[in-house]
Amino acid sequence: MPSPGESPTTSEGPPPIPTPEASLPPFGVLGVTFVSATHGWALLNAVCSSGGCLRIVETTDGGSTWTDIQPPPVPPSSGIPAMRGVSSIRFANARDGWVFGPSLWSTHDDGATWNEIQLSGFRADSIQQLEVVGSVVAAVGSTADQVAPAFRLAESAIGGDDWHAVGSKSEYGAGPEPTPTLVSTHGMAWFMQVDRVPVDGSRRVNGAWQAWQPPCADEGGPAVLAAASATALAAACQVGAWGPSAHGFPFGGRLFTSSDGGTRFDPVGDAMPIDGARSIAMATPSVIVVAGPGESGDELLRSGDGGKTWAVVAQYDGRFVRYLGFTTATQGVLLLDTSTNGFLMTHDAGLTWQAVHF
Repeated sequence: MPSPGESPTTSEGPPPIPTPEASLPPFGVLGVTFVSATHGWALLNAVCSSGGCLRIVETTDGGSTWTDIQPPPVPPSSGIPAMRGVSSIRFANARDGWVFGPSLWSTHDDGATWNEIQLSGFRADSIQQLEVVGSVVAAVGSTADQVAPAFRLAESAIGGDDWHAVGSKSEYGAGPEPTPTLVSTHGMAWFMQVDRVPVDGSRRVNGAWQAWQPPCADEGGPAVLAAASATALAAACQVGAWGPSAHGFPFGGRLFTSSDGGTRFDPVGDAMPIDGARSIAMATPSVIVVAGPGESGDELLRSGDGGKTWAVVAQYDGRFVRYLGFTTATQGVLLLDTSTNGFLMTHDAGLTWQAVHF
């Protein structure tokens, strides 16, 4: 067992689980990642002889066609905390990728081989977030300290598995469900913990993580965060949910934006036509897409003027949006709940969304 401060080790893991046949349909899209407008991967919870098992498919033509690559020998996540499994995927380039949530596996040859990563000082199977940040990959997991549990960041160079803890611990807040958020773009990254309200944060500046005041900490409710550049950020906040808003806003959804990398956030426009937000993404500083609960399912809102005005561009009856993200200023992805046909893409900066089939 490695001592504190040592690099994590890799293990061979258990025998491989059954690999699904490529002809069998997926019954859940767990995660999606693109490194360019054409090159991407999707992580699927697929049908196989033993029930559900992992499948990874790759596209080099923007999602028109997909080809299977070898997945790691780990099952899809069951959703039970600290239980072995994975639920999302990220790639940095054509070779280096990771599946995670809560276990962590890496590949450096586009899936030909996989390594299971165990982070020294972290609780096993606790990785909740992972993003590529310039030349490194950063992940958020939970420390092994049972007396004062906390989130902690770890990093590794993209081409290897030399992981080490970075920044300061973020001790769990006093609310019932501490939730980490990790956002990255253009070599910058921001971390915040939300536990009813944003309670702690840090951002990566010049290669080092520094303490950072997250948005909406004094607005009485949770927040979701997105970035379009190293300076342009947006936070959709549910003000007044657990206490009064510092701006005196009534209960509801509000957008706050920053143009200085997150040092200052200011409210923009009137209340959004949803009370709160599950997901947010920025195609550009002006084009922002937010998903949140409507009357019968999630609604997708789009603003083309930086949050001053909003239009409902889609409604998903009985379903909710798990993830939003943009690869370019016009191309983005959306993941609904993990049932069939839950992966959609846009090619017009969020105005319309089309289902992707495998």
